[in-house]
Amino acid sequence: MLTPDETTQSDHEGVPFMKQHRRSLTLVVLMSIVTVASIVIWLDQSRAQNRFAMIQSYSGTLIEIISQAHDNFYKDVDDEKMLQGAIRGAVAALEDPYTFYQSPEEQQRERENLFQAKFGGLGIRIYPDQDGERGVVKVSSILPGSPALKHDIRPGDAIIEVNGESVILGGPTGLTLNDVVGKLRGHPGEAVTISVIRRNRREPIEVTLTRAVINLDSVRWTVIEDGVGYISVESFTSLTMDEFEKAVADLKKQTKLKSLILDLRDNRGGLLTAAKGMADAFLSSGTVVSTRGRNAEFDHVYPADKAMLIGPDVDVIVMTNVNSASGSEIVAGALKDTKRGITLGTKTFGKGVVQQRFDLANGGAVSLTISSYYTPNGTSIDGDGIEPNVKVDADTLTEEEAFYREKAREKRIIDDYVLAYIEQYERDHEGASPTSFTPLRDKLTDIMTKLDAENIHLDERIVRLEARGIFDLNVGTERLIDIEHDLQLIEAMNVVKNIGVAKVLDGSYPPMAQKPDDTADN
Repeated sequence: MLTPDETTQSDHEGVPFMKQHRRSLTLVVLMSIVTVASIVIWLDQSRAQNRFAMIQSYSGTLIEIISQAHDNFYKDVDDEKMLQGAIRGAVAALEDPYTFYQSPEEQQRERENLFQAKFGGLGIRIYPDQDGERGVVKVSSILPGSPALKHDIRPGDAIIEVNGESVILGGPTGLTLNDVVGKLRGHPGEAVTISVIRRNRREPIEVTLTRAVINLDSVRWTVIEDGVGYISVESFTSLTMDEFEKAVADLKKQTKLKSLILDLRDNRGGLLTAAKGMADAFLSSGTVVSTRGRNAEFDHVYPADKAMLIGPDVDVIVMTNVNSASGSEIVAGALKDTKRGITLGTKTFGKGVVQQRFDLANGGAVSLTISSYYTPNGTSIDGDGIEPNVKVDADTLTEEEAFYREKAREKRIIDDYVLAYIEQYERDHEGASPTSFTPLRDKLTDIMTKLDAENIHLDERIVRLEARGIFDLNVGTERLIDIEHDLQLIEAMNVVKNIGVAKVLDGSYPPMAQKPDDTADN
């Protein structure tokens, strides 16, 4: 048995020994850590060296292939085109539809459209008017205060040259609409000369305009009827939330807002921050959206701010279709999951992943998918899309109707009749274009007769819609909504007026019994 003194003496004698032991152990551990770190570094260096050697080998092979093709291929070889193809092929090997290479020109265009939401241009909206394999670029509308408006460019004008170069689409030039857009855009303050063909003019008109800063509006709005607002969001840019807040404020000035129809159909997405901001405008708590990636730096949770732009006293209906993607699905998913609103239309596209642009030394960029995003209830909709609370199909054509409509377009029967009507009207009214479709609608029997003579059998409803579209494009009419023919919008109004969003949320929504009468003029 040990006495207290013995015990004390024994403990004191053990201290130096334990200190030495701990120091030795610490030294061993440190040496082990250094050894492991050295092995890891060596392995990383070894892998890096092997990877670098592999890349060098393949790069050399690529150069050899291009050199052999340059010297021996039976046609002239565009070295740059082959290198661009190699880059795109490397990116395609990732087998991700959203990962791609952007050339410097494409990168600049995206910055203008998405990040800056403005560019140097003429202030016109254009579309391709095809006639077989070839086509012309036509003006559909003119923006207020734009260079085009100041120089009397008009809807229906066909642009045939830019700075003396032909811009006829297809054919020998192989030009696309995007190619022409690239020629029309440039730095603000620069001059550009265009040649246009105008109705009732034999000779082309040459006009020199000075490019100005053109802002790209992504939000449009209107009051459908007292208490019911409508906002269409075409994309999510850096300015979308500013535009959205102004649209809401303007709506509230015009009517005591009780219901809002938010139209995200054909909205392919854009900036994640803008989509989060729009969803957050309706929410005061919880998660709006979250993202998770292979790298932890891309994991984020985006909570709702307390402040709401649109309070719970306003019912919300989000309209979607198969072309509603990415940012649109973030907004629709957030409002649906939290039951802040309902979705109406058809299932969304199903793009539940996030991309980031990484700038390259050549001025281009590579877009890489970095993470997946999740709706507030933790659902990833990638590949599946968001099912609407209220399913309403768009007014679609049968295969037979689509076949006959295509034949009518190929023969330009409706196009030529509508254009002839507009030209005659302008001759009779000193060049002024018609503003009302009603007189032309009353002449649809003439078009039906011409179609029947060509053995093209179309319902008058389809012919009327086709004629109205051609009329609008050629006189500059822009209709934000079509309350007589848009079946999804009609049903949204039915929910607002006769059913109520609350009943849809509690599952007591009745399906629409029948299609509405579509004989009214708009």
